[in-house]
Order: sequence, then C-alpha cells, then structure tokens
Amino acid sequence: MNIADCSRIKEAPEAGWMLVYTRFEVIFEPYDSRELAQERLKGYEILEVHLFDQNTEYRCLESRSPRFDGRAETVASFPDDENVYRESVLLEKPWEDRRLIILNHISYGNDSKDDVMGHIDNYRLVMQETV
Repeated sequence: MNIADCSRIKEAPEAGWMLVYTRFEVIFEPYDSRELAQERLKGYEILEVHLFDQNTEYRCLESRSPRFDGRAETVASFPDDENVYRESVLLEKPWEDRRLIILNHISYGNDSKDDVMGHIDNYRLVMQETV
C-alpha cells in the first residue's frame, strides 16, 4: 500500500506520532507534518498505518484475505470519557519514558448504560508523554 493512495489521509492529525507496520519492520516515531510522514514512508511496503495525536487517530490498512480484500480507512476522535477502557503499553528504548495508551470506546446494546452488554466499537491510540 502506498500512503499517498489513501483517500482520507488529509484527515490525519497534522503532527503527532506514527505507528506503521511494513512487510519487514515496524516504524514508531513522532512526525512534524503529514507531508513529512508521507515522504518518510515512501518506498515501504506498508501493511497498516496509524497517525495519531492526543485527540484523533487516522488508520489505514490493506488486506488480501478471504474475509476482506481491499483497503479500510477510519478516523477515530471520540472523547476520553467514562465509556472508555484504557490499556497502557510499556515501550522500549528510546521511548521507555512514555506509554502508548489504547483508548477502547465501549458502547452498550441500546446506547444506555442500563443495558449490561457492552462491546468495544472503536479504539484510538494516544501517547502519554511522561511516566
């Protein structure tokens, strides 16, 4: 996948963090602009890309599996409220003084907390800058 072919890339945060899965490596680093991120990723065979800041995450992935064949893009920007389950991921050098936070948005069967069956309907990544 070429990131320039992603139709919703302009909805990605202008600056933030990138988590990119390629055929041969994982790229995890800050970026200063969407254009620089796109330039940085030229020439890679990208499988999945996440561009995120504290409020929004853009993600795009491409698959050729029997269940789904094509490209999927989404922009997650739900608030960090009481319907969120947080997961904290420890990072290795050089980012060991930070945490990657996964915000899992929980919905209930009929959009009411009285319905006890909840499910994760979306997620987004956030970087916690200091531990």
